[in-house]
Formats: sequence, C-alpha cells, structure tokens
Amino acid sequence: MIANILKKTHITLFISLTLVALSCNRGCGGNKLDVNVDKISIDLDFKRFDIDLLQCKSALDIKNLQHKYGTFYDDFAHQVMLFIPTKEDSLCSLKMLELAANIDFINLSDSAQKSFHDDAFLNLGLTDAMKHFKYYFSDASIPKFITFNSFFKYQNIIGEDYVGIGLDMYLGKDYIYYTDSRLDFPKYMIDKFTKEYLIRNTLKYFIEQHFEIVPSNVFIERAVQQGKLYYLIDAICPEMPDTIKIQYSLDQLKWMKNVEKEMWVDLVNRKVLFSKNAFENDKYFTDGPFTNAPNVSRDAPPRVGEWLGWQLVKKYMETHTSISLKELMDEKDLMKIYKESGYRPK
Repeated sequence: MIANILKKTHITLFISLTLVALSCNRGCGGNKLDVNVDKISIDLDFKRFDIDLLQCKSALDIKNLQHKYGTFYDDFAHQVMLFIPTKEDSLCSLKMLELAANIDFINLSDSAQKSFHDDAFLNLGLTDAMKHFKYYFSDASIPKFITFNSFFKYQNIIGEDYVGIGLDMYLGKDYIYYTDSRLDFPKYMIDKFTKEYLIRNTLKYFIEQHFEIVPSNVFIERAVQQGKLYYLIDAICPEMPDTIKIQYSLDQLKWMKNVEKEMWVDLVNRKVLFSKNAFENDKYFTDGPFTNAPNVSRDAPPRVGEWLGWQLVKKYMETHTSISLKELMDEKDLMKIYKESGYRPK
C-alpha cells in the first residue's frame, strides 16, 4: 500500500514538474519565438502572373491583364522586360502579346509550371510567414505576392503593394539553361537556384525593403543590421532550418560554429569591428563560393559577417527578454545592440 502511494505521488509530482517546465519554456525565459498564430487571420493575395500572361491571345486579354495586375503589370513591362513606355498603350500591348507567343518564353514558362504546378507549398508557406509577421507587427500591411518569369533576370522585384517572385530562378541546380555561357551564372549561384530557397529569398527581400535596410559602412553595425534581419526570419519562419536561412550546407554551418570564437577574436584583434572601409567590409558580407577576406580560411562559407551578426543579435535578445521584436527592428542605435549584447563566443 505504502509503495503504491509513493508510486502515485512520484507520478503526480513528475507530471506537475513537466507541466511547469512546458509552461516555462514559453513564458519563463524559454524560446520567446515559439508563438501561437492560430488566431491570426490573413487573406493572402497570391497571384500567378506567369500563367495569366500565357493565356493572353488578344489586345483585350492584355488590357484585362493590365487591369488585374495594376502597377505590377507596368513594372514588369517597363522595368523587367524593358519595354519602352510610349503614349500608345497598343504598342506595349503588342510587345506583351509577342512575349506571350515567344516560343523560348513559352518553353521557359512550361518548365516553371512543371516545377510549380502545385503552388500550395508556396501559398501556405507565405501565409504562415505573414501570419507570424502580423503577430509581431499588427499595424503592418501585407503585400500581394505575384509569380512571374523574366528570362532569368530577377529572383524578386518589389513595388508599392506587391512582392514579385521570379519562378524561372528556382528551377533546380541541374536546369540545363543555367549553365548557358550567355547567362554567365557562377556555380555557387546556380547551386542556390532551387525551390527550397524561394520563400527564404522572398521574405529576406521583403524585410530589407519594408524596414529600409541600407548597409552601414561600419563593420559591426552592418553585422547587427543583418543579424536583426535573420532574427526576424527566425521569428516568422520558426520551422525553417538554419541551413536554408543562411544558405549554408550542414557542413558549412558546423564549420562556422567550430571557428566562431577564433574568428571573432581575430576580428577584434585586427580592429575590423569598427572599420569604415566599405571595400574591405564588403568581403565579409558579399555572396560567393567562400568569404574572400583577410585572415579567413578558404574553407569558410560566404558572408561570415552576416552569420556572426546573427549570433550577436540572438545573444542580445536572449539577455534582453523584455525587448519585443518590434522594438528590436525599430532600434536604430546599432552600436547599442552590439555593446549590450554581451556577445563573447566560447
């Protein structure tokens, strides 16, 4: 009898402690980005310009297309395809019809349609991200998301009320035309022309434009800027793997974690953190097959400055639990974030 009572007491205590632990994981210093967005309701405006354009067979069809897509249509025609604006709308309409009937463009669009015939993952992925974004920024407006093809010119474009997604830039690293010498895409870029990076790139581009991120000339401030951006992606895409967020392979991510302290100490000792040499600083933030910067191994992945800034901002938010995501993004004193982060990798 006593044994049974003790056993029941032990079980009850275990359950109680487990519930407390789970509760504290959300509200007692645990993952503050683990939020429930089930009650956030948005009606994502998601359109397929790439499909609608190919269905146009007449001037009237083009006129209806222009009416449906508004400023995106104009931006696509004049900024993406470089159709020269004229007073005669009929001339632009004719060029758009010619594009829709162009056999190379049709073949390209067919390839994109085969890869993205089921756009549920894209629609659902963007919807979930925007629900999280609305959770943190309730007053922000949600843009339209519009897919297009542009003969490999743009991965994303952005307008007053939309974010455009160039599907022809996400057809897979083995897509035959990416290696065409006329396009001159380096291998490190082609390796990332895959579907898995589409949502990440679209959201990163949206965030950069929404918060008007202009890279600072000071190394550490630029690192913090990028760290804030990646931390926001952490928040609105909680299920996205870090490898996708930072565009590293698993081996590259492990490599960075192993040398984090060594690299940070080296930057401190060489007084890089407060450098205003934009040309030299760019080497730590520019994409490429590796980080081509002084004292950095060729084994290093690209953009190590972004990765270090990301870790710094995560440390800052861990030690400033009362700071909201909105407050973080609104903070213009980047040096303050650096100084108060206590970032000292071990």
